[in-house]
Amino acid sequence: TKIDVWPVEPGLAIQLEIAAYRETNDAEFLKAARRLADESVAAFWNDSSPLPKASLYRDHYEAMTGADALLLALLAVHTTENKSNVEVPISDVDR
Repeated sequence: TKIDVWPVEPGLAIQLEIAAYRETNDAEFLKAARRLADESVAAFWNDSSPLPKASLYRDHYEAMTGADALLLALLAVHTTENKSNVEVPISDVDR
């Protein structure tokens, strides 16, 4: 049986890792967020479209699968790693 994953799921997991890092300053949480971010980019983007795939097994884009949550999480990883003055808000709510 194949288990499909929507972009929202790793997005929320990444945000959880970022939130844990912000609370504890433990670099292991930030490393985990980066690993999940890299895996997610590899899983949901390909050369056929600039938009993320709807799921691991669907090549088209669908807004309802939560790509916005993943993109927000990727931005949070970037701003956190680069010690930006902008702190991306963490949200565990999917719309």
